[in-house]
Amino acid sequence: MEPSKEIQQQPQSERLSSLIRNKKFLLLWFASVFSGLSFSIYFLTKSWYVVDELSLKAFLGVVLMAMTVPRVLLMMIGGVLADRFRRSTIMFSSLITRSGLLFGMVILQYMGLINIWILIGFAFCIGILDAFFWPANHAILPSIVSKDHLTRANSFLQSTNHLTLIIGPMIAGWLITMIAYEWIFGTITCLLIIGAILIYLVKEPFDKPEVKRQPSPLKDLTEGYSYLKRSPVLLSLMWTSIFVNFFITGPGTMAIPLIVEERLMGGPLELSYLESTIAGGLILGAIIIGIINLRSKRGLLIITRITILGISIGLLGQVTFLLAGDFSLGYFRYGYHYRRYTS
Repeated sequence: MEPSKEIQQQPQSERLSSLIRNKKFLLLWFASVFSGLSFSIYFLTKSWYVVDELSLKAFLGVVLMAMTVPRVLLMMIGGVLADRFRRSTIMFSSLITRSGLLFGMVILQYMGLINIWILIGFAFCIGILDAFFWPANHAILPSIVSKDHLTRANSFLQSTNHLTLIIGPMIAGWLITMIAYEWIFGTITCLLIIGAILIYLVKEPFDKPEVKRQPSPLKDLTEGYSYLKRSPVLLSLMWTSIFVNFFITGPGTMAIPLIVEERLMGGPLELSYLESTIAGGLILGAIIIGIINLRSKRGLLIITRITILGISIGLLGQVTFLLAGDFSLGYFRYGYHYRRYTS
């Protein structure tokens, strides 16, 4: 569907003004800021807590796996629910439940009762909540923004998410050096509550499907899997994504806190610099893809980028000073983002 002539004739400033006057979009935008900051601050704080406070480096991968596995396994169910229920309600429930978990961590940390098994349990619960939050988050925008403004609105949200990935780790590094962990968990709790309230106020239009015509969730999943099997391109992309995340992205993410402490002899601030560099590579990759917009030889390009991605991870383990680590991680994330958007 092509934009109307009236929309096409609008100046860019008027289109932007029209988008900003959309109350529901503004609520979603600000909610993305608070939720994005809470996610990135929590991720860095949790990793550094395991490595430095508990001195259990061998368990860092277990904690990350406890959060990732349920997210991967339940993401399809989350997508089905996002089609059947109001997305803002799903996101609100996820954020408010997560804030309750973080408040529990505040109490346990204050009492000195947090151990690695409690952290693994919290990570597992948060992974489950993520599986329902992200599909709803990706699906909510078209219901509150007109099709003519959808691209611009999506750009705003993506840019905001990328910026929170840069700012969040820096805030986390500063907080870890300045205040106790229970206050950090409390700060994350407050950010989640604010994000949940803003999402709750969105209340996007939603037409619930008729019960008689509504297929069962199991049938939805079965149809989705059948469609995937009939598409060689989607299958190859799925297995490529699994390979990259399992053998490159996952180990790279786990290795960063260990490299900071063991090889760089650094602290939370150095860790925050490296994590922020990853987000910088993410933004650079998005900008380059937007400029180049390649249409041919994408398969060869993906293979090349994955190879360079693996080499970057290998070189990351050899760094002896912070700037070299920043460069390797920036290119690591740039390459990953480049592969993702050329798929």
